[in-house]
Amino acid sequence: MAPQSPENPEPELRPCPRCGGVVPVVDAPTPAEISAAPGCWMLYNKVVGREYGEWSYPQLHRLTVNAYAAQHPGGSGPDAVRWLGSHLIGLCAALALGQDATRSNSIIDRVAAEFAGFEWLEPPQLSGLLTIADVAAAPSLRERERLVRDWARDVWDAWAAHHATIKGWLDQISA
Repeated sequence: MAPQSPENPEPELRPCPRCGGVVPVVDAPTPAEISAAPGCWMLYNKVVGREYGEWSYPQLHRLTVNAYAAQHPGGSGPDAVRWLGSHLIGLCAALALGQDATRSNSIIDRVAAEFAGFEWLEPPQLSGLLTIADVAAAPSLRERERLVRDWARDVWDAWAAHHATIKGWLDQISA
């Protein structure tokens, strides 16, 4: 596909190297804590902007943020490990323990302020699952909600080999 231009309004698309979602090719920075194509990061920001602003839907927003972070882990440096760990704990709180967004946010805030026990977890295969591109293409809020819940569950399930470690972190924070 050709790059976007006045003669060709369709943007060039490519798979994100981490999640495999087909996203626009853009030249833009991404945060150091993640490993995502700039077009994937752009779609994520559009999705969370709508969830947080237009729809004011914190439960959906928290799942989106955690699923995206857990599907796009960065390197093994301390900031990236803390960032990933906090979002894996958020998925654990929501999906394994059924906690709402308010409680999940509170846990993530405590992690950021207090917890130093994270270690690097080797990421599982994270492509081939639902992605932010699927969520962004949802035709309605109802379909988006279903996709986000399915996506978050897929991502959490992909990290199954590390569930005991993640639950252990959550137990340490909750104690």
